[in-house]
This record gives sequence, structure tokens and C-alpha cells, in this order.
Amino acid sequence: PGLFDEEDVGVPRAQALARHLQDLGSLTVAPLASPDVVLLSRARVPDLATAAALGAENRLHLLVTRHEGSVEIGPLVAPGRTPCAQCRALHLADADPHWPLTAREMPSWPLPPALDLAVEGVASLEVARAMLAALGSTELGPSALVRTEGRSLLRVEAGGVVREVPCPPHPRCSCGAFPHDDAHRQPTSSVPGDGAPAVSGGASPRTTARMAAP
Repeated sequence: PGLFDEEDVGVPRAQALARHLQDLGSLTVAPLASPDVVLLSRARVPDLATAAALGAENRLHLLVTRHEGSVEIGPLVAPGRTPCAQCRALHLADADPHWPLTAREMPSWPLPPALDLAVEGVASLEVARAMLAALGSTELGPSALVRTEGRSLLRVEAGGVVREVPCPPHPRCSCGAFPHDDAHRQPTSSVPGDGAPAVSGGASPRTTARMAAP
């Protein structure tokens, strides 16, 4: 099962997803200056510059990356508390020294015009589930990204199969998620659990998500 339906044929994916998130009743998708959570999507590799800016603003954000035939969802980043996009990039560079160069080239590589319907449907459901869970709602069920406190990714592959991939903090990242000598530092934000909101400031029953794309 997924969120997309016949009405979404020919509609840009971001616009269709925004409509379905808004239809859920718990989210209002709108371009606001101070969203509760930001959905940052990009093809092939995350937008590290925008993700870093969101971290500097202490803005809760979820990264979604589309690949050839799969979608990677996460990390769900609570700045200063959970692993960030740069943590993920550093781990990939540790595994493959050529990764930084490859990652710079990948955004220009063409992608197929559409994903497998099962991949697209399951990915849209997992994104919506993570967005709601990030705001303390289990309306669509629990999210693994919240259960693991942001230390995992979800990879939706052929046939709609979902694999959970570890995403630990990286010791060389300056985001603050890795527990160096400041283990007693109080985090400024957190991924929610047991229905607790992830952001302070008295969120209303209808919360807001902003979708960001390059």
C-alpha cells in the first residue's frame, strides 16, 4: 500500500506527496519560515550544504534520496542529538576513498523517469510515517527512524522491500551526535518517542512541514 493514486498521474512527485500529507489531517504542508520539520529530497546524493544549514538553524529534518531503482529514507536529523547527512557521507568515504569525488558527479547522472510502483508507493508511505512520527504522531504506525533514535536509514528496494541500514554518528563529524567528552551536554532537540514532540515551542495540533528540494 502507498499514498499515490490515479489522481497523481502526471503530477510532480513532491506536489503529490504534499497533497497526501495534507489530507492526513495532522500536517499542513506550506512554505513557512519556521517549519517544525523539513523534508529534504534529492536524486542520488543528499544536499549536504542545505542539510548543514538546517543543522545550524537547529531544524529537525528528514532526508530522502532517490537512486536508480530504490529510495533511501533518512537520516532523520535532530541537530546535536542524532547522526546527520555529513555523518553518513563520512562513513561512505571511509568505506570507499573515491566516494567524495563520485558523490560530486552523481547529481548530473540521469535517472529513469519513474520508479517501480511498489517502490514509489512504499517509499511514500514510509516518508509520511517518518514525518508524522517525528512530530510525535503514530497515526500511520511507528517509524524505525524514530525507534532507533535517528541511527538508521530505510532503503526501499525492488518490489517494495524495506531494509533497515545502520547510520551511526561519525567521530569526525562536528554535528555533536558522536559522544566525545561532552556526553553530559544537554541536546537542543531530539527525535521524539512515546508520542513526545521533537521540537519545542508549543506545536499546535496541526503542525507544519516544509518540503525542500534543490
